[in-house]
Amino acid sequence: VIAQNKENLFKLDKEGFWGFDGVFSSYCYPKDYLDDCYEVQKEFGHEISVHIENLMQYDTELPNPQLKKFDENKFYQQMEEICEEYLYCIKNDKIISNPMYIKFIEDCNCGCDKTPTRLFCGNGGENINLDLQGNLYCCHGDSEVMGTIHDNYFDVLKNINDHDKTIEHGLNGCNDCPVQSLCRNACPKIPQASRDEFYCRMATLRYYPILKLKYELDIIKNEKQKEEYEFMLNFKG
Repeated sequence: VIAQNKENLFKLDKEGFWGFDGVFSSYCYPKDYLDDCYEVQKEFGHEISVHIENLMQYDTELPNPQLKKFDENKFYQQMEEICEEYLYCIKNDKIISNPMYIKFIEDCNCGCDKTPTRLFCGNGGENINLDLQGNLYCCHGDSEVMGTIHDNYFDVLKNINDHDKTIEHGLNGCNDCPVQSLCRNACPKIPQASRDEFYCRMATLRYYPILKLKYELDIIKNEKQKEEYEFMLNFKG
């Protein structure tokens, strides 16, 4: 898609275009997406911001159901390739072939070791969304009114909390999931039907290689700390 629309992208650059925001699907795989974005960045001649998310389906229907029919082996393999190259470059002090891999891995790892909460992205806590009529919403993609600007702020927060299904999702399987520390129970607006159908499977394919990478990086970090500690002991001696 990117390669077929480069002419339009260069036009957007003149208007201040500065980044891509993608969604994983049967048409978009992690390494392919990041490599295509990097090629565009090199042609633009300056850094481009890149972000990508899992396909988060908030209902049971999509205009194009083919989006959900991705190749699981291909998806997982590309995640493995990104993580393996990252680890190789760390161990051998090499320059990674695509610097966008680094930011992508950091984004995937940003929620690790945090307790799953409704603050999956900030909406419903740090951010409350407002329309022109003064209605307040948990999410900019939501149509359910949580209150108005005339209501008590804490009453609005309580209403949002009462509609939160994070704990419910945890009891329905998230608490036993190996990638919960990164997925953090996902967006609370994703219904259980969508989770069961494809979302949780895609999240596992995305985050499990990141968890394995984190384990290897922790080993390297601990070994380095041990070497520094031994050096300090010898220095004092």
